Amino acid sequence: MQDQVQASKAHIVFHAAVENVRLSILAAVSFVLLAGWGLTKLVKEPSTDSLIPPDHVSIQMRDYAEEVFGLRDPIVVAVVSESENGIFTPTGLGALQQIHEYVAELDNVRADRTISITSESRIHGTDDALLIDPFFDEAPKNQADANRIREQVFASPPHIDSLVAASGKGALVVAELRDEALASDTYETISAYTRSLEFEGVTFFVAGQGAVTGHLSHLIDNDARRLPPIAALIIFVLIFAAFGRLRALIPPLIVTVATLFGAIGIMAWLNVPYYVITGALPVILIAISVADSVHILTGYYERRAARPESSCRDIVVETMVDLWRPLTLTSFTTTAGFVGISLASVMPPMFWFGWFAALGIIIAWATSLFVLPPILVLLNLQASPRIRAERPGKIATVLTSAAQNIARQPRRAMFEMGAVVLVALAFAMSVQVNNSTIQNFHKNEPIRQADQALNQHFAGTAYLDVIVE
Repeated sequence: MQDQVQASKAHIVFHAAVENVRLSILAAVSFVLLAGWGLTKLVKEPSTDSLIPPDHVSIQMRDYAEEVFGLRDPIVVAVVSESENGIFTPTGLGALQQIHEYVAELDNVRADRTISITSESRIHGTDDALLIDPFFDEAPKNQADANRIREQVFASPPHIDSLVAASGKGALVVAELRDEALASDTYETISAYTRSLEFEGVTFFVAGQGAVTGHLSHLIDNDARRLPPIAALIIFVLIFAAFGRLRALIPPLIVTVATLFGAIGIMAWLNVPYYVITGALPVILIAISVADSVHILTGYYERRAARPESSCRDIVVETMVDLWRPLTLTSFTTTAGFVGISLASVMPPMFWFGWFAALGIIIAWATSLFVLPPILVLLNLQASPRIRAERPGKIATVLTSAAQNIARQPRRAMFEMGAVVLVALAFAMSVQVNNSTIQNFHKNEPIRQADQALNQHFAGTAYLDVIVE
Protein backbone atom coordinates (compact mmCIF):
# COMPACT_ATOMS: atom_id res chain seq x y z
CA MET A 1 0.00 0.00 0.00
CA GLN A 2 2.80 2.40 0.97
CA ASP A 3 4.66 1.59 -2.24
CA GLN A 4 1.54 2.40 -4.24
CA VAL A 5 1.18 5.75 -2.47
CA GLN A 6 4.82 6.62 -3.15
CA ALA A 7 4.47 5.55 -6.76
CA SER A 8 1.38 7.72 -7.06
CA LYS A 9 3.23 10.74 -5.63
CA ALA A 10 6.20 10.10 -7.91
CA HIS A 11 3.83 9.85 -10.88
CA ILE A 12 2.39 13.26 -10.01
CA VAL A 13 5.86 14.84 -9.69
CA PHE A 14 7.25 13.48 -12.94
CA HIS A 15 4.02 14.07 -14.83
CA ALA A 16 4.24 17.73 -13.77
CA ALA A 17 7.90 17.83 -14.90
CA VAL A 18 7.13 16.60 -18.42
CA GLU A 19 4.10 18.88 -18.67
CA ASN A 20 6.28 21.97 -17.98
CA VAL A 21 9.07 21.39 -20.48
CA ARG A 22 9.92 25.05 -21.04
CA LEU A 23 9.96 25.88 -17.34
CA SER A 24 12.26 22.96 -16.51
CA ILE A 25 14.68 23.76 -19.30
CA LEU A 26 14.67 27.49 -18.46
CA ALA A 27 15.47 26.76 -14.81
CA ALA A 28 18.32 24.43 -15.81
CA VAL A 29 19.81 26.91 -18.30
CA SER A 30 19.59 29.75 -15.79
CA PHE A 31 21.38 27.68 -13.16
CA VAL A 32 24.15 26.66 -15.57
CA LEU A 33 24.73 30.23 -16.77
CA LEU A 34 24.74 31.69 -13.27
CA ALA A 35 27.06 29.03 -11.85
CA GLY A 36 29.23 29.00 -14.97
CA TRP A 37 29.82 32.74 -14.71
CA GLY A 38 31.79 31.98 -11.59
CA LEU A 39 34.43 30.19 -13.68
CA THR A 40 35.78 33.62 -14.62
CA LYS A 41 36.70 34.04 -10.94
CA LEU A 42 38.53 30.71 -10.63
CA VAL A 43 41.94 30.99 -8.96
CA LYS A 44 44.68 28.32 -9.17
CA GLU A 45 46.73 27.25 -6.17
CA PRO A 46 49.51 24.84 -7.24
CA SER A 47 51.77 25.49 -4.23
CA THR A 48 52.60 22.61 -1.92
CA ASP A 49 51.87 24.96 0.98
CA SER A 50 48.21 24.64 0.08
CA LEU A 51 48.28 21.05 1.37
CA ILE A 52 48.77 22.36 4.91
CA PRO A 53 45.93 23.93 6.94
CA PRO A 54 46.31 27.74 7.05
CA ASP A 55 46.34 27.75 10.87
CA HIS A 56 49.23 25.27 11.09
CA VAL A 57 52.34 26.60 12.82
CA SER A 58 54.55 25.90 9.76
CA ILE A 59 52.36 28.13 7.58
CA GLN A 60 52.28 30.85 10.23
CA MET A 61 56.07 30.80 10.49
CA ARG A 62 56.41 30.85 6.69
CA ASP A 63 54.25 33.98 6.55
CA TYR A 64 56.26 35.49 9.40
CA ALA A 65 59.56 34.81 7.63
CA GLU A 66 58.21 36.36 4.44
CA GLU A 67 56.95 39.43 6.30
CA VAL A 68 60.15 40.03 8.29
CA PHE A 69 62.86 38.83 5.91
CA GLY A 70 61.09 38.81 2.55
CA LEU A 71 61.85 35.12 2.07
CA ARG A 72 59.91 33.62 -0.83
CA ASP A 73 60.23 30.56 -3.01
CA PRO A 74 62.83 31.48 -5.66
CA ILE A 75 63.46 30.50 -9.23
CA VAL A 76 66.95 29.04 -9.56
CA VAL A 77 69.03 28.91 -12.75
CA ALA A 78 71.97 26.53 -12.66
CA VAL A 79 74.88 27.08 -15.04
CA VAL A 80 76.80 23.82 -15.30
CA SER A 81 79.96 22.87 -17.16
CA GLU A 82 81.61 19.46 -17.13
CA SER A 83 84.90 20.80 -18.45
CA GLU A 84 88.19 20.33 -16.62
CA ASN A 85 87.90 23.72 -14.88
CA GLY A 86 84.17 23.45 -14.43
CA ILE A 87 82.28 26.72 -14.45
CA PHE A 88 85.45 28.69 -13.74
CA THR A 89 86.41 29.45 -17.33
CA PRO A 90 85.94 32.67 -19.31
CA THR A 91 83.04 31.03 -21.14
CA GLY A 92 81.39 29.62 -18.02
CA LEU A 93 81.61 32.80 -15.96
CA GLY A 94 80.51 34.85 -18.97
CA ALA A 95 77.41 32.68 -19.30
CA LEU A 96 76.72 33.07 -15.57
CA GLN A 97 77.00 36.85 -15.75
CA GLN A 98 74.77 37.09 -18.82
CA ILE A 99 71.98 34.97 -17.36
CA HIS A 100 72.18 36.88 -14.06
CA GLU A 101 71.79 40.24 -15.81
CA TYR A 102 68.88 38.96 -17.91
CA VAL A 103 66.97 37.44 -14.99
CA ALA A 104 67.48 40.51 -12.77
CA GLU A 105 65.88 42.76 -15.43
CA LEU A 106 62.64 40.78 -15.66
CA ASP A 107 59.57 42.64 -14.43
CA ASN A 108 58.49 39.87 -12.05
CA VAL A 109 61.95 39.47 -10.50
CA ARG A 110 63.34 41.55 -7.66
CA ALA A 111 66.71 42.74 -8.91
CA ASP A 112 67.87 43.55 -5.37
CA ARG A 113 67.20 39.94 -4.31
CA THR A 114 68.76 38.22 -7.33
CA ILE A 115 72.07 36.74 -6.28
CA SER A 116 74.98 34.79 -7.72
CA ILE A 117 78.74 35.08 -7.35
CA THR A 118 78.59 37.85 -9.98
CA SER A 119 76.67 40.02 -7.49
CA GLU A 120 78.14 38.81 -4.19
CA SER A 121 81.33 40.00 -2.53
CA ARG A 122 84.20 38.34 -0.75
CA ILE A 123 85.30 39.41 2.70
CA HIS A 124 89.02 39.35 3.40
CA GLY A 125 91.44 41.15 5.64
CA THR A 126 94.88 42.57 5.89
CA ASP A 127 96.92 43.36 8.98
CA ASP A 128 95.06 46.61 9.54
CA ALA A 129 91.84 46.48 7.49
CA LEU A 130 88.76 44.43 6.65
CA LEU A 131 88.02 44.50 2.92
CA ILE A 132 84.87 43.69 0.98
CA ASP A 133 85.35 43.29 -2.78
CA PRO A 134 83.20 41.76 -5.54
CA PHE A 135 84.47 38.51 -6.98
CA PHE A 136 84.43 40.09 -10.41
CA ASP A 137 82.78 43.00 -12.23
CA GLU A 138 83.25 41.60 -15.72
CA ALA A 139 83.70 38.07 -16.96
CA PRO A 140 87.41 37.14 -17.11
CA LYS A 141 89.21 37.29 -20.44
CA ASN A 142 91.62 34.44 -19.79
CA GLN A 143 91.92 31.27 -17.74
CA ALA A 144 94.39 32.78 -15.29
CA ASP A 145 91.82 35.35 -14.17
CA ALA A 146 89.16 32.62 -13.98
CA ASN A 147 91.45 30.56 -11.72
CA ARG A 148 91.96 33.58 -9.46
CA ILE A 149 88.20 34.01 -9.13
CA ARG A 150 87.88 30.32 -8.29
CA GLU A 151 90.39 30.65 -5.47
CA GLN A 152 88.56 33.66 -4.05
CA VAL A 153 85.15 31.94 -4.23
CA PHE A 154 86.36 28.79 -2.52
CA ALA A 155 87.94 30.95 0.19
CA SER A 156 84.37 32.06 1.07
CA PRO A 157 82.71 28.96 2.63
CA PRO A 158 79.15 30.42 2.84
CA HIS A 159 78.91 30.37 -0.96
CA ILE A 160 79.98 26.75 -1.38
CA ASP A 161 77.03 24.48 -2.20
CA SER A 162 74.70 27.46 -2.01
CA LEU A 163 75.85 29.54 -4.97
CA VAL A 164 78.71 27.38 -6.26
CA ALA A 165 78.95 23.60 -6.46
CA ALA A 166 81.58 22.09 -4.20
CA SER A 167 82.97 20.38 -7.29
CA GLY A 168 83.27 23.70 -9.11
CA LYS A 169 81.17 22.28 -11.96
CA GLY A 170 78.30 24.73 -11.59
CA ALA A 171 77.02 28.01 -10.18
CA LEU A 172 73.55 29.33 -9.40
CA VAL A 173 71.51 32.43 -10.07
CA VAL A 174 68.83 32.64 -7.37
CA ALA A 175 65.99 35.04 -8.15
CA GLU A 176 63.09 36.02 -5.90
CA LEU A 177 59.74 36.73 -7.56
CA ARG A 178 57.58 39.78 -7.01
CA ASP A 179 54.29 38.00 -7.72
CA GLU A 180 54.14 34.21 -7.33
CA ALA A 181 50.90 34.17 -9.35
CA LEU A 182 53.04 35.02 -12.40
CA ALA A 183 55.62 32.32 -11.66
CA SER A 184 54.52 30.22 -14.64
CA ASP A 185 55.13 33.06 -17.13
CA THR A 186 58.46 33.91 -15.52
CA TYR A 187 59.60 30.30 -15.64
CA GLU A 188 58.64 29.97 -19.32
CA THR A 189 60.42 33.24 -20.15
CA ILE A 190 63.66 32.22 -18.44
CA SER A 191 63.53 28.72 -19.92
CA ALA A 192 63.04 30.08 -23.43
CA TYR A 193 65.96 32.46 -22.96
CA THR A 194 68.32 29.75 -21.71
CA ARG A 195 67.42 27.58 -24.71
CA SER A 196 68.44 30.43 -27.02
CA LEU A 197 71.91 30.76 -25.46
CA GLU A 198 74.89 29.04 -27.01
CA PHE A 199 77.96 28.70 -24.81
CA GLU A 200 80.27 25.85 -25.67
CA GLY A 201 80.24 23.14 -23.00
CA VAL A 202 77.76 25.03 -20.79
CA THR A 203 74.31 23.71 -19.86
CA PHE A 204 71.48 25.65 -18.22
CA PHE A 205 68.89 24.26 -15.84
CA VAL A 206 65.89 26.20 -14.51
CA ALA A 207 64.42 24.88 -11.27
CA GLY A 208 63.73 25.94 -7.69
CA GLN A 209 60.46 25.93 -5.76
CA GLY A 210 59.23 29.03 -7.55
CA ALA A 211 59.82 27.37 -10.93
CA VAL A 212 58.15 24.16 -9.77
CA THR A 213 55.08 26.05 -8.60
CA GLY A 214 54.95 28.08 -11.80
CA HIS A 215 55.31 25.11 -14.13
CA LEU A 216 52.84 23.07 -12.10
CA SER A 217 50.33 25.87 -12.58
CA HIS A 218 50.93 25.65 -16.33
CA LEU A 219 50.35 21.89 -16.29
CA ILE A 220 47.13 22.35 -14.31
CA ASP A 221 45.86 24.61 -17.10
CA ASN A 222 46.78 22.05 -19.73
CA ASP A 223 45.15 19.17 -17.86
CA ALA A 224 42.01 21.21 -17.18
CA ARG A 225 41.66 21.81 -20.92
CA ARG A 226 42.50 18.30 -22.12
CA LEU A 227 41.32 15.74 -19.58
CA PRO A 228 37.57 16.54 -19.43
CA PRO A 229 37.10 16.48 -23.24
CA ILE A 230 39.05 13.21 -23.52
CA ALA A 231 37.06 11.59 -20.71
CA ALA A 232 33.79 12.86 -22.17
CA LEU A 233 34.70 11.58 -25.63
CA ILE A 234 35.45 8.08 -24.37
CA ILE A 235 32.25 7.94 -22.31
CA PHE A 236 30.01 9.24 -25.09
CA VAL A 237 31.51 6.81 -27.60
CA LEU A 238 30.56 3.99 -25.23
CA ILE A 239 27.05 5.42 -24.81
CA PHE A 240 26.61 5.59 -28.56
CA ALA A 241 27.85 2.01 -28.86
CA ALA A 242 25.32 0.96 -26.21
CA PHE A 243 22.26 2.63 -27.75
CA GLY A 244 23.18 3.20 -31.41
CA ARG A 245 21.53 6.64 -31.50
CA LEU A 246 23.33 9.97 -31.78
CA ARG A 247 20.39 11.75 -30.15
CA ALA A 248 20.86 9.51 -27.12
CA LEU A 249 24.04 11.47 -26.38
CA ILE A 250 22.13 14.70 -25.75
CA PRO A 251 20.63 13.85 -22.30
CA PRO A 252 23.96 12.71 -20.76
CA LEU A 253 25.68 15.74 -22.29
CA ILE A 254 23.18 18.09 -20.65
CA VAL A 255 23.65 16.43 -17.27
CA THR A 256 27.44 16.57 -17.62
CA VAL A 257 27.50 20.27 -18.52
CA ALA A 258 25.14 21.14 -15.66
CA THR A 259 27.25 19.11 -13.21
CA LEU A 260 30.62 20.57 -14.22
CA PHE A 261 29.48 24.17 -14.52
CA GLY A 262 27.45 23.87 -11.33
CA ALA A 263 30.05 22.28 -9.06
CA ILE A 264 33.18 24.10 -10.28
CA GLY A 265 31.31 27.36 -10.87
CA ILE A 266 29.98 27.40 -7.30
CA MET A 267 33.49 26.54 -6.09
CA ALA A 268 34.76 29.65 -7.86
CA TRP A 269 31.92 31.81 -6.49
CA LEU A 270 32.91 30.70 -2.97
CA ASN A 271 36.57 31.69 -3.65
CA VAL A 272 37.83 28.14 -3.19
CA PRO A 273 41.08 27.77 -5.21
CA TYR A 274 41.64 25.22 -7.96
CA TYR A 275 44.24 22.94 -6.35
CA VAL A 276 46.41 20.32 -8.05
CA ILE A 277 44.09 17.54 -6.90
CA THR A 278 41.06 19.47 -8.21
CA GLY A 279 42.27 18.55 -11.70
CA ALA A 280 40.80 15.10 -11.13
CA LEU A 281 37.41 16.52 -10.13
CA PRO A 282 36.01 17.20 -13.65
CA VAL A 283 36.91 13.69 -14.84
CA ILE A 284 35.31 12.07 -11.78
CA LEU A 285 32.18 14.19 -12.13
CA ILE A 286 31.86 13.35 -15.83
CA ALA A 287 32.09 9.63 -15.11
CA ILE A 288 29.61 9.75 -12.22
CA SER A 289 27.17 12.26 -13.71
CA VAL A 290 26.35 10.16 -16.78
CA ALA A 291 25.51 7.06 -14.71
CA ASP A 292 21.96 8.14 -13.81
CA SER A 293 21.18 9.27 -17.34
CA VAL A 294 22.43 5.95 -18.76
CA HIS A 295 20.10 4.06 -16.39
CA ILE A 296 17.21 6.29 -17.43
CA LEU A 297 17.98 5.86 -21.13
CA THR A 298 18.19 2.09 -20.70
CA GLY A 299 14.83 1.97 -18.94
CA TYR A 300 13.30 4.26 -21.54
CA TYR A 301 14.56 2.24 -24.52
CA GLU A 302 13.46 -1.06 -22.96
CA ARG A 303 9.93 0.26 -22.50
CA ARG A 304 9.95 1.83 -25.96
CA ALA A 305 10.90 -1.53 -27.47
CA ALA A 306 8.26 -3.40 -25.44
CA ARG A 307 5.42 -0.93 -26.15
CA PRO A 308 6.16 0.99 -29.35
CA GLU A 309 2.55 2.16 -29.53
CA SER A 310 2.75 4.08 -26.21
CA SER A 311 3.37 7.81 -26.19
CA CYS A 312 6.84 9.13 -25.36
CA ARG A 313 5.42 11.11 -22.43
CA ASP A 314 3.86 8.03 -20.81
CA ILE A 315 7.04 6.00 -21.25
CA VAL A 316 9.19 8.73 -19.70
CA VAL A 317 6.92 9.09 -16.68
CA GLU A 318 6.76 5.33 -16.16
CA THR A 319 10.54 5.05 -16.42
CA MET A 320 11.10 7.76 -13.83
CA VAL A 321 8.51 6.30 -11.44
CA ASP A 322 10.33 2.96 -11.52
CA LEU A 323 13.88 4.30 -11.32
CA TRP A 324 13.83 7.39 -9.10
CA ARG A 325 14.31 5.43 -5.88
CA PRO A 326 17.40 3.34 -6.89
CA LEU A 327 18.91 6.40 -8.58
CA THR A 328 18.41 8.43 -5.42
CA LEU A 329 19.88 5.77 -3.16
CA THR A 330 22.99 5.25 -5.30
CA SER A 331 23.54 9.00 -5.70
CA PHE A 332 23.23 9.71 -2.00
CA THR A 333 25.45 6.82 -0.93
CA THR A 334 28.13 8.02 -3.35
CA THR A 335 27.69 11.54 -1.99
CA ALA A 336 28.16 10.23 1.54
CA GLY A 337 31.46 8.65 0.51
CA PHE A 338 32.87 11.96 -0.73
CA VAL A 339 31.55 13.80 2.33
CA GLY A 340 33.43 11.22 4.41
CA ILE A 341 36.63 12.16 2.57
CA SER A 342 36.10 15.79 3.54
CA LEU A 343 35.34 15.05 7.16
CA ALA A 344 38.37 12.77 7.52
CA SER A 345 40.93 14.98 5.77
CA VAL A 346 42.96 17.79 7.35
CA MET A 347 44.40 18.95 4.01
CA PRO A 348 42.41 21.83 2.45
CA PRO A 349 42.61 20.44 -1.13
CA MET A 350 41.18 17.08 -0.06
CA PHE A 351 38.58 18.76 2.16
CA TRP A 352 37.22 20.89 -0.67
CA PHE A 353 37.60 18.10 -3.23
CA GLY A 354 35.25 15.89 -1.22
CA TRP A 355 32.63 18.59 -0.69
CA PHE A 356 32.48 19.74 -4.31
CA ALA A 357 32.52 16.18 -5.64
CA ALA A 358 29.50 15.56 -3.39
CA LEU A 359 27.87 18.77 -4.64
CA GLY A 360 28.45 17.71 -8.25
CA ILE A 361 26.79 14.35 -7.63
CA ILE A 362 23.74 16.05 -6.10
CA ILE A 363 23.52 18.40 -9.09
CA ALA A 364 23.77 15.41 -11.46
CA TRP A 365 21.04 13.61 -9.50
CA ALA A 366 18.70 16.61 -9.55
CA THR A 367 19.31 17.26 -13.24
CA SER A 368 18.74 13.60 -14.13
CA LEU A 369 15.45 13.39 -12.21
CA PHE A 370 13.88 16.76 -12.97
CA VAL A 371 15.47 18.08 -16.18
CA LEU A 372 16.09 14.88 -18.13
CA PRO A 373 12.39 13.80 -18.32
CA PRO A 374 11.24 16.94 -20.18
CA ILE A 375 14.35 16.71 -22.40
CA LEU A 376 13.41 13.13 -23.33
CA VAL A 377 9.87 14.23 -24.16
CA LEU A 378 11.24 17.06 -26.27
CA LEU A 379 13.62 14.72 -28.14
CA ASN A 380 10.98 11.96 -28.59
CA LEU A 381 13.71 9.33 -28.97
CA GLN A 382 12.87 6.43 -31.23
CA ALA A 383 13.56 2.79 -30.40
CA SER A 384 17.20 1.77 -30.08
CA PRO A 385 18.58 -0.79 -32.56
CA ARG A 386 20.67 -2.22 -29.69
CA ILE A 387 17.69 -3.03 -27.42
CA ARG A 388 15.03 -5.50 -28.49
CA ALA A 389 11.98 -6.52 -26.51
CA GLU A 390 11.98 -10.13 -27.72
CA ARG A 391 15.55 -10.97 -26.69
CA PRO A 392 18.03 -9.77 -24.07
CA GLY A 393 21.19 -7.97 -25.11
CA LYS A 394 24.63 -9.55 -25.23
CA ILE A 395 25.73 -7.97 -21.97
CA ALA A 396 22.57 -9.11 -20.22
CA THR A 397 23.11 -12.62 -21.55
CA VAL A 398 26.69 -12.74 -20.27
CA LEU A 399 25.76 -11.37 -16.85
CA THR A 400 22.81 -13.76 -16.54
CA SER A 401 25.05 -16.71 -17.37
CA ALA A 402 27.63 -15.56 -14.81
CA ALA A 403 24.96 -15.21 -12.13
CA GLN A 404 23.65 -18.69 -12.85
CA ASN A 405 27.16 -20.18 -12.54
CA ILE A 406 27.68 -18.41 -9.21
CA ALA A 407 24.33 -19.67 -7.93
CA ARG A 408 25.25 -23.25 -8.87
CA GLN A 409 28.74 -23.09 -7.28
CA PRO A 410 28.65 -20.48 -4.50
CA ARG A 411 31.62 -21.91 -2.58
CA ARG A 412 33.84 -21.83 -5.61
CA ALA A 413 32.78 -18.26 -6.35
CA MET A 414 33.57 -17.18 -2.79
CA PHE A 415 36.95 -18.93 -2.92
CA GLU A 416 37.85 -17.19 -6.20
CA MET A 417 36.75 -13.85 -4.81
CA GLY A 418 38.80 -14.41 -1.67
CA ALA A 419 41.86 -15.20 -3.78
CA VAL A 420 41.39 -11.97 -5.73
CA VAL A 421 41.11 -9.99 -2.48
CA LEU A 422 44.30 -11.57 -1.09
CA VAL A 423 46.23 -10.78 -4.25
CA ALA A 424 44.95 -7.20 -4.16
CA LEU A 425 45.99 -6.83 -0.52
CA ALA A 426 49.46 -8.17 -1.32
CA PHE A 427 49.91 -5.53 -3.99
CA ALA A 428 48.41 -2.86 -1.72
CA MET A 429 51.11 -3.54 0.87
CA SER A 430 53.74 -2.46 -1.67
CA VAL A 431 52.16 0.93 -2.37
CA GLN A 432 54.66 3.76 -1.93
CA VAL A 433 53.63 7.14 -0.57
CA ASN A 434 55.58 9.98 -2.17
CA ASN A 435 54.78 13.58 -1.27
CA SER A 436 57.55 15.15 -3.34
CA THR A 437 56.21 17.92 -5.57
CA ILE A 438 58.74 17.18 -8.28
CA GLN A 439 57.21 13.70 -8.66
CA ASN A 440 54.20 15.40 -10.28
CA PHE A 441 56.32 15.81 -13.41
CA HIS A 442 57.29 13.13 -15.89
CA LYS A 443 60.90 11.95 -15.83
CA ASN A 444 61.64 13.58 -19.20
CA GLU A 445 60.24 16.97 -18.13
CA PRO A 446 62.99 19.65 -18.26
CA ILE A 447 62.10 20.92 -14.80
CA ARG A 448 62.50 17.47 -13.25
CA GLN A 449 65.82 16.99 -14.99
CA ALA A 450 66.85 20.42 -13.72
CA ASP A 451 65.89 19.48 -10.18
CA GLN A 452 67.98 16.31 -10.44
CA ALA A 453 70.92 18.31 -11.76
CA LEU A 454 70.69 20.79 -8.88
CA ASN A 455 70.53 18.01 -6.33
CA GLN A 456 73.50 16.31 -7.99
CA HIS A 457 75.78 19.36 -8.09
CA PHE A 458 74.53 21.49 -5.20
CA ALA A 459 73.16 21.08 -1.68
CA GLY A 460 69.59 20.71 -2.94
CA THR A 461 66.55 22.67 -4.07
CA ALA A 462 64.48 22.74 -0.86
CA TYR A 463 65.20 25.27 1.85
CA LEU A 464 64.71 25.05 5.60
CA ASP A 465 64.43 28.50 7.16
CA VAL A 466 65.34 28.68 10.85
CA ILE A 467 64.45 31.89 12.68
CA VAL A 468 66.34 32.74 15.88
CA GLU A 469 64.83 35.53 17.97
